[in-house]
This record gives sequence, C-alpha cells and structure tokens, in this order.
Amino acid sequence: MARKKTNPILTNIKITGLAAEGKAIGHSDDGKIIFVPFAVHGSIVDIRVIRKQRNFMEGTVIKIVEPSPLA
Repeated sequence: MARKKTNPILTNIKITGLAAEGKAIGHSDDGKIIFVPFAVHGSIVDIRVIRKQRNFMEGTVIKIVEPSPLA
C-alpha cells in the first residue's frame, strides 16, 4: 500500500498583493509565490498547501493569525 501524502502547513504568511481570479499572493520563506483564495491584502495567515509546482504553490487559509487593517 502506498503511504498517504500530507499537505504541508505554512505559518505566518503575509499576504502582499492580489492576483487574477480573486486570489491573493503571499511568499514562503524560500521565496516561492503562494496563491491563496479568499485572503485579504495585509493579513497574516496560516496556509495548507494543496498544490505545489516548481515556481509557485496554491493553498487554502486554515487560520487568520492577524487580520488586515483593510478588512
């Protein structure tokens, strides 16, 4: 039987901008871009990675650490 893969969790990711399709942009510690739907510019969030590519990742918000002053 194959081992079940677990999706990594990235903590304290600052959302720095907006992208197409309503996704927000953040950066991981190693410099990769992370696309996150339903996040607000300026907030700090914990993210579960759901898709990993060579140059970017996609994830979902699992916890809002610090809400944006804009929201």
